[in-house]
Amino acid sequence: MLENKKQVNIIRGLRTLEWLKNQLLKSVAAVFVSLTEGCIESAVNALADIMIGCYLLARRLNVSFIQLELALEEKVRYSREQGHELERNHGDISDLLHYLRSRHKE
Repeated sequence: MLENKKQVNIIRGLRTLEWLKNQLLKSVAAVFVSLTEGCIESAVNALADIMIGCYLLARRLNVSFIQLELALEEKVRYSREQGHELERNHGDISDLLHYLRSRHKE
């Protein structure tokens, strides 16, 4: 009986992961469709869905939200140090790093 319950939980977990992956792909597609249609509001909503999906997928993989955010901040910091093209041309990486750091102070 306990073994069956374990198997059901594993299957449920796998289905959840597949559903989250599917939602992420649909959201990425929605961003591209929104941009081709010139609908910024829809693109912003799809981008928000992607962010939500990433957080929830991380949680299902036993990665805490803070772990994910720390990894994100580290990648952004590294991109800035490496002179990422968006940093060189627009300063976007520094802006993002500043924003991420300011969120931790709240």
